[in-house]
Amino acid sequence: RSSDLVHFHPTDKYKGERGGLVVMGIDYAILVIENTATGIRLTQNVCNNAKQGTAESVESKPVVLEYNQEVALRVEVTKQDGNVAECQFSYSLDRVNFVPIGKTFNAKEGQWIGAKVGMFMTRPVRNSNDGGWIDVNSFVVE
Repeated sequence: RSSDLVHFHPTDKYKGERGGLVVMGIDYAILVIENTATGIRLTQNVCNNAKQGTAESVESKPVVLEYNQEVALRVEVTKQDGNVAECQFSYSLDRVNFVPIGKTFNAKEGQWIGAKVGMFMTRPVRNSNDGGWIDVNSFVVE
């Protein structure tokens, strides 16, 4: 199980900035906080066959968040057959009660090494180095 306590600080200049928790290998799944045209949203997204350019799909109903709201992100991993591990993402707004989000994701190894878990922050256009960021207060692996 891995969990993170994050603050998402998008800039008002760019919509589409996003950050969160990722499990990646050949395929990837993310628990992502995104600055959209309609506000800050939390979703679980999946991309199968990312290396081949497959589009990412949203696997959950968006959760509306307040600007700069503290959110705990979690992924619980259970071993399945062979080199596959089942991942269930969840989030908490009070650091106590975690709510499952999206579908389970089957993590597989990457091209050279096994599946990885980590944090990320991206934006669709980079005009300068004045974008948003995420503060990660903790990253716990149990």
